Amino acid sequence: MGRYRIVKEGEHVPRIAAAEGFRDFASVWNDPSNAALRRTREPCVLNPGDELYVPDRETKAVVAETGKTHEFVVRQTRLHLHLVVRDLNDEPLSSVPCELRIGSRTEALTLDGSGELDRVIPIQTESCELQLPDRTVGLLVGHLDPVDKPAGQRARLSNLGFYAPDSEHDSDEDERSFRSAVEEFQCDHGLIVDGKCGTVTQAKLKAIHGS
Repeated sequence: MGRYRIVKEGEHVPRIAAAEGFRDFASVWNDPSNAALRRTREPCVLNPGDELYVPDRETKAVVAETGKTHEFVVRQTRLHLHLVVRDLNDEPLSSVPCELRIGSRTEALTLDGSGELDRVIPIQTESCELQLPDRTVGLLVGHLDPVDKPAGQRARLSNLGFYAPDSEHDSDEDERSFRSAVEEFQCDHGLIVDGKCGTVTQAKLKAIHGS
């Protein structure tokens, strides 16, 4: 029998599906029992506490003639890490050499003309590092909360360079910093500047961030 699984911090559908023995996450994500979840979430952007239904795996039997060679195609999920790296002036770091470190593996790469990087990474990757000429950027894979959650709003604003959380500040100071970041984002993108991350601002934030 299938079962519901409570999503933990850092989990996403492809990672959960792979851990449950599925080669293609769509077998889990597209199950009718996940219809309500699909209306509010994306496969790689879940919220801790969400309930994901994991169906039973199906066994498929294929009849094949002996003494001949047969070709079978198996669909398998591939997880992509897609980044756009910009400087403080919001200009892309064009054609800049870098290194992507995942566990003990290091791969030398070069950002393209738009400052973009797109690589297939192991599906169980939880963190990695991007080594640029002047700094190292730590990346958490699967930890981005939905944009309708305060943590998701702060993370996107931080990734876009509008918000810099400071653990030394008290909650009131951080709230002022967050409101200021929202106002700056709204001003830069032609929105009503009210410092509130409502549905319109959330939609624009998601579009500009890319997820």
